[in-house]
Amino acid sequence: MTRRAKPARYRLVAHPAVPADLVALAAYGPRAVVAARTALDDLAHGRVTGKTLGDRHISGDARGVVAIGVRDEHAIYRLAAERIQRGPVAPDAAEGP
Repeated sequence: MTRRAKPARYRLVAHPAVPADLVALAAYGPRAVVAARTALDDLAHGRVTGKTLGDRHISGDARGVVAIGVRDEHAIYRLAAERIQRGPVAPDAAEGP
């Protein structure tokens, strides 16, 4: 008997560039991509919740968007804040990595 996967508890609405973020992680090896996809799945199923970021000195306001990447020099937090400040983007107009 196979076990049916539970439906996601939450629907993640991420920035349209998140798929490109995942592609960029491939430079760090397949384990980095798997870890990022697992984190997204965990968020969608309510298994983990991220820390409320709010307005931070390093990155600015990082509330309300998912960006996937390495934390090197807080770059991913800055990218997330920039995406929020720019506002909604059409899915076909997403920026690259």
